[in-house]
Amino acid sequence: MDWRIAAVAAMALLSVYSIVLKYFISDISTGREDFRAYIPAFFACALLLFGYFLLNIQNVKLGERTSIYHLALIPLLLLLSATTYLAYRDGPLTVVIPIMGLAMVGTALLAVFFLHEQLTPARILGIVLALVAIAVFALEKEANGLIRSVFGA
Repeated sequence: MDWRIAAVAAMALLSVYSIVLKYFISDISTGREDFRAYIPAFFACALLLFGYFLLNIQNVKLGERTSIYHLALIPLLLLLSATTYLAYRDGPLTVVIPIMGLAMVGTALLAVFFLHEQLTPARILGIVLALVAIAVFALEKEANGLIRSVFGA
């Protein structure tokens, strides 16, 4: 599959996943529980992923740092799951998702430093536009006031 098609599919799946997850969290949440109660489920998911990796090990290229990546990815997945849970539980998706969209900007900037990817003028413009769009969503009240003052609406 072409990477562009995979990226669009991942974006579409993440959109649907976010809505379903918000419904799920809204149904199970009392608003008083501690996210740490869900840690065993996060570890179970990590173990399932690791088991899948082991079943497909003959198709995987192992390097010197493979186990280091696993040691880094599992706690990151746990922290990501916990913080996503808290954000989805307590915030409106129309604000939470744009704020989480900053991950795209952060990933792009980290890729420049760690993966030595090129930061072209077009990519810089894309990052700036993404930041503006996210700011408009996240700062909705202030953005509405600014738009009214500029356009007199």
